[in-house]
Parts: sequence; C-alpha cells; structure tokens
Amino acid sequence: MQKMSFRMIFLSTILALSCISGCTDDNPLSNDNHSLTADREHLESLEQAIWDYSGELLCSNVGDCRYIGMGVNPCGGPNYYLVYSTSNVDSLMLADMVSEHNQYNDELNERYGLSGPCVVPNIPNLDCQDGQCVDLGYPPK
Repeated sequence: MQKMSFRMIFLSTILALSCISGCTDDNPLSNDNHSLTADREHLESLEQAIWDYSGELLCSNVGDCRYIGMGVNPCGGPNYYLVYSTSNVDSLMLADMVSEHNQYNDELNERYGLSGPCVVPNIPNLDCQDGQCVDLGYPPK
C-alpha cells in the first residue's frame, strides 16, 4: 500500500511538472530529438522494470529486507524508498538498475528545468512479518 502511494505521488508530480513545462513535443527546453512525453515514458519504463525485478518481499528474517532510494528529487535526495528482499533479488543488479533510473531522472530534471515540492521521504523502518518485508514507519520512541 505504501509502495503504491509513493509511486503515485512520484508519477503525479512528474505529470504535473511536465504540464507546467509544456505538454507538447516542441518544448523549447528539449534537446535534439528529445521530447518530454517520450522521456517521461522511458523513465516510467525503467521504473516499472525495477518494480518487476524487485518482485515479492519474501523474507525469513529482517536481514533479508533492504531498501534503496528511488528517483531524484530536484531539491535533493530520493523521491521514495523501494523496499526489497535479498531472498529473491540480486542487490548489485538492483543497484545498477536504480542507478540508471536515477541518473536518467536527474538528467530530465535538468533538461526540462523540473522542480517540485521539497519533501524528504522517511527512511524505512524494516521488519519481517509473516514472511514479508514491511516498513513499520517511524521507529518507536
């Protein structure tokens, strides 16, 4: 549930910002053969590949559960944290995929002058409950 809300916020922000920058392919900020629509679609396809690869959050203990920063907020830091399980994901391969996605996201932020709300996502507080990696939210005080 939390994964989807961060993803929806991210995609909604990109969509809103793209309309502010101009929702046409003849955007004066675009370079060469780039268009905001095509670039946004490519970014979304990279993100979907990461979600598909990260798969199920199966775990036998909390040591199987990890997170990685997804996206590049124009103000700095990630857009959200993706929780994943090392029991079914090669962490190095996932890190490479996320790095490619984040570099492309950063490039789009610069190319189109994108900006947005300076929201810092909470670092996940991970646990393994009923065989699933979960983010418990804020750590107890």
